[in-house]
Amino acid sequence: MREAGFSPSIVAYNTVITGYGRVSSMDHAETLFQNLKQIGVEPDETTYRSLIEGWGRTGNYKQAKLYYMEMKRLVFNSSNLYTLMRLQAKHEDEEGARRTIDDMMMIGCEKSSPGDCLTGV
Repeated sequence: MREAGFSPSIVAYNTVITGYGRVSSMDHAETLFQNLKQIGVEPDETTYRSLIEGWGRTGNYKQAKLYYMEMKRLVFNSSNLYTLMRLQAKHEDEEGARRTIDDMMMIGCEKSSPGDCLTGV
């Protein structure tokens, strides 16, 4: 698209990255992610969530956690925590789940209701 003179928005990039993730083509998603950063497009929480979900879908929990840590420095909300908690459960990462619950407390979830923060109740 850029060769044709178009400047895609982050929404366009996110759509393609999400699509790559859904078909487990994370090498392509990774390349696109690196390209958008090189040209100065700022990734947002959807970008990171799509990468986390995509890497999780391929079974690469380690890579998903790396993107979570990067995202955590930039944007942090309960939807992103929910994405990570699903992967932690799938990979039986009890210690990671404890850290995520600690993160939830940092954003204001009550100790008695971390699940409510995840579901928005």
